[in-house]
Amino acid sequence: MTWATGCRELTFPDPGALAALAAAETALLTRVDAVASRVLDAVTREETLAQTAREDAERDRGALREEVRRLLAEQDLPPPPPHTRTTDRATLNGAPLWRLVRFADAVPEEVRASVEAALQASGLLDAWIGHDGTITGHDTFALPGSVPPAPGRSLTEVLVPEPDTPVASGVITRLLGEVAYGEQPPEGHPAAIGADGGWRLGTLRGTWQKDEAAHIGALARQRARQRRLTELRERITAAEELIATHTAVLGSLAARRSAVQTERDARPATPPRTPPWKRSPGRRSRSPPPTAWSGARWTSCRSASSAWTAPCGS
Repeated sequence: MTWATGCRELTFPDPGALAALAAAETALLTRVDAVASRVLDAVTREETLAQTAREDAERDRGALREEVRRLLAEQDLPPPPPHTRTTDRATLNGAPLWRLVRFADAVPEEVRASVEAALQASGLLDAWIGHDGTITGHDTFALPGSVPPAPGRSLTEVLVPEPDTPVASGVITRLLGEVAYGEQPPEGHPAAIGADGGWRLGTLRGTWQKDEAAHIGALARQRARQRRLTELRERITAAEELIATHTAVLGSLAARRSAVQTERDARPATPPRTPPWKRSPGRRSRSPPPTAWSGARWTSCRSASSAWTAPCGS
């Protein structure tokens, strides 16, 4: 069967067996529909996967675009907030530590990165300083005067108050002086930060590292903000490429679905059955079909009845 061998989507393992059904309309349609159903089921599964993947990529792109809009509207890139924070900081007096201080000019870049990492891991970096009113919700606060001054070196060696902040520089300096500082967190004091990224607060201690400071100092925040914007835009481009890929896949699957219908519709019509008396050309014709034959005989009998009354056909 030429039609079967020419189909691209509807594949038949044995076209000869299909040809054998050419004279049986119902059996042929059943076989063709079974093959078409298998192909369409596979297409539907692939469409579902591609559609889901495209929707996921579109959601990711939307979230990335929203972060870009937020960063473009903000001057600074704040540290990621903890999920435990429920306070609306816009209603608080004061500011977080990272906005109130900068590194001393002589502090090397690698030490800046390690100190900021230790402060961030301990919770001090984004702790709020200076609020003196009612607090609604939950947050983390640094309270100057809660511990005695460090007996030796302190954070005042590497951090200095920024000018023109909502918290007095004396309050900031006092807090910095209460946190011990050294190459590693010094022992013997309840609050300590190390140039190696280590930290200790009471019975808690830990370490962290980061490539560069991103929050302490206006220049560091500007650089970090630009790095983040570049990263976000690259991820948006990747998401758009992924969306385009999934869209192309869906288009290809839609074409396959259409091809299945086209190939099914192109199936040649079942040829009409040849009457038995016409199947042997050149031979003596058989009698006409019973209905035609009976009708002719009945007409002859009715015409002859007026001439004689013998039974017709006797």
